[in-house]
Amino acid sequence: MPGGVYRRRLQSGLSLVEMLVGITVGLIVVAAASMTVATQLSDNRRLLMEMQLQQDLRAATDTISRELRRAGFWANAGTQVPAAGVASPDQRNPRAALVGGSSKLEYQYDRSLAAPSNDFGFCQGSACPTASSGMIRSKLSRADGGGSFWHELTDDKAVNVTSLTITPVTSTPVKMACPTLCPGTNDTACWPTVAVREAIVTITGQSATDPSVQRTMSSRVRLRNDVVTVSVPGAGTNLLACPS
Repeated sequence: MPGGVYRRRLQSGLSLVEMLVGITVGLIVVAAASMTVATQLSDNRRLLMEMQLQQDLRAATDTISRELRRAGFWANAGTQVPAAGVASPDQRNPRAALVGGSSKLEYQYDRSLAAPSNDFGFCQGSACPTASSGMIRSKLSRADGGGSFWHELTDDKAVNVTSLTITPVTSTPVKMACPTLCPGTNDTACWPTVAVREAIVTITGQSATDPSVQRTMSSRVRLRNDVVTVSVPGAGTNLLACPS
C-alpha cells in the first residue's frame, strides 16, 4: 500500500464462541418459558375438569334431593271411608315406604289424581337392574301408565360415578296432642306420633378423562311427608286419627 503502511482491517460482529453462548442462554430462556406455559395449560385443564365434575355431581345431587322431597305424597289422603269404630277417615299411606337404601332406593308418590301410584328411584353400578357401572340411573313412570323404566341420570363419558349412598334417617317419634284421652285406659298411649324423615345423599365421582380428578358431593334432604303412626283399637296402624 502507499507509503508501505499496512492498515489492519477492523473486525465486527460476534465470534463463534459468543454465538454459542448466546444460543445456549436463549435456549434456556425458551425452555423455562415453555415449561411455565405447559404448567399453566395443565393447571387450567385440570381446573376445567374439576369445575365440570363438580357441576355434574351438583346437578345429580340436586335432582335426587328435589325428587326425594316428594316421596310419600298420596293424592287420595283424607278421602277414604272411615274405619270401623273410628270417626276419622282411614288414612293409611300406601306411598310412605322407602324401599332399599345405600346404592339403590325406590319410593312412590302421586303426581296427580289422574296418575296415581307412580314409581320412582335411583341406583348406581351393580345395584341397578341393568349393570351401569360409572353412572346413576333414575326410575321413572310412563305418562301413559305403561309401567316404569330406568333412565340414565349422569353421562359416563363426562363423569365416572364411583359411589352413590342414600341413607334414610327418621327422627324419634313425637306424640301429637288429641282432644280426648284413650278410651278405656284414660291415657295418651293411643295418641298419634309423628316422625320427621330425612335422607343423606352422598355421591363420589371422578373425571372420565383423568381419574386423578375426584370429588364428593353430599346433601341432607328433608322429606315433606312425615311418618304418622297411631294405634287405635280396631283401626290398625299408620292411621292419622285421634280417639273419639
